Amino acid sequence: MKRSTVIMLLLLTALCLTMCTSKPDEDIVGTWQGTLVFPGAIELSVVYKISKTPAGELRATLLRPDQRDDEIPVTKIVLENRHLFMEVGSINGSFDGNISSDGSVIQGQWKHPDWSH
Repeated sequence: MKRSTVIMLLLLTALCLTMCTSKPDEDIVGTWQGTLVFPGAIELSVVYKISKTPAGELRATLLRPDQRDDEIPVTKIVLENRHLFMEVGSINGSFDGNISSDGSVIQGQWKHPDWSH
């Protein structure tokens, strides 16, 4: 599995998520993992678990395995063409990214207002 690196720039953090399952495809359902790297060499692993309801709606949770074991619900998820937006209301953060042509990487920005420097 690839490990992606992320660099924080003011309020925006670039994040590259890689698929943790064996088959990349056009469907984003699965477990996606990335690493946030903050100034001072602080790293934080993030994992998004994306699933579909029986009605076909996307659902997701955010995990921070380096900090806590709890799953944080993603309150809004929008997939349009190869663009993915996920909002995590309880921590006031969001991810805005694009899915690679082979479906194995989602690269974008993690935004969180408390992380401005």
